[in-house]
Amino acid sequence: MKEICIVDVSQIGLLTKDPTKVEFETVGNELRLAFSKIGFVYLSGHGITESEIENAMKVSKEFFELEEVKKHSVSRPSPLAQDGWVAPGRETFIENSAANVYELREAFDINGFNEDARFPNNIPEFKTNLMELSKRTIELSERLLKCISLTLGRPENFFTNLHSRVLGGKNASALRTLYYPAIQGIPPEGHVRCSEHSDYGTFTLLFQDQYPGLQVKSPSGQWISAKPIPGTILVNIGDLLEMWTGGLFPATRHRVIIPEEDVLKSVPRQSIVFFVHPDNEVVVEPVDSDAKDYSAVVALDHVQRRFSETYQF
Repeated sequence: MKEICIVDVSQIGLLTKDPTKVEFETVGNELRLAFSKIGFVYLSGHGITESEIENAMKVSKEFFELEEVKKHSVSRPSPLAQDGWVAPGRETFIENSAANVYELREAFDINGFNEDARFPNNIPEFKTNLMELSKRTIELSERLLKCISLTLGRPENFFTNLHSRVLGGKNASALRTLYYPAIQGIPPEGHVRCSEHSDYGTFTLLFQDQYPGLQVKSPSGQWISAKPIPGTILVNIGDLLEMWTGGLFPATRHRVIIPEEDVLKSVPRQSIVFFVHPDNEVVVEPVDSDAKDYSAVVALDHVQRRFSETYQF
């Protein structure tokens, strides 16, 4: 059974002012080895501070604890409008839509910080704290994209040029803050926290709280616990980077289970996820012309298809 590796990225982390090409290559080769095994990796030495993460978690929790009517005022109106609150049950990753499955979570999505974005006006620091974490995560993502470009034999800015508008319009990247409510007793049959799925975009960065529940599917089909490791960010490959790499980096399926232990399921669980996507018009196809198993796809077409499959409107 393959485990999830921890890679120290301090050479290209945000505390390093100006990493060299050699440092990007070195970290890129370590990421290549880790991603090719299971599609997930823990990053240490990333340079995003605990206070930046905690501040974003704090305002997120304040929002999710509001009365439902206040959250409804900033609901996400459609699959294509990527800003706002996603109520429990509105999104499901179960592939058989006839199955009796109800996913016990809610979310708030941010696709950008423009004037049209929907934010709760009764939590003054909500936008500020999440914007700060987003900016820092974008900076780290750009460095990771350089690492991946070089380890795949491309120019250093190959992938950064294809991700030029992250949270800037005409790009499906998003910050998602997630809340899994406390569960008392035995949940009804068919209730889960998050069903098995892959992510849609290039890669995803995940900030977890201290509570376990996330599981990753190994190549052999076994479920591996992706427990929170203090000081790390968990990164996983999305559908589009699997296509770009011709399957070298797999978009591994994952889920969030309800713990059996009362002490774990009787408290809320939080996470913040940053989904990195290419610009909408980018045509994604394998960088290696010998990879014949993946057809070219327009980035926006792919994400719209996936959203239409999972959102209930």
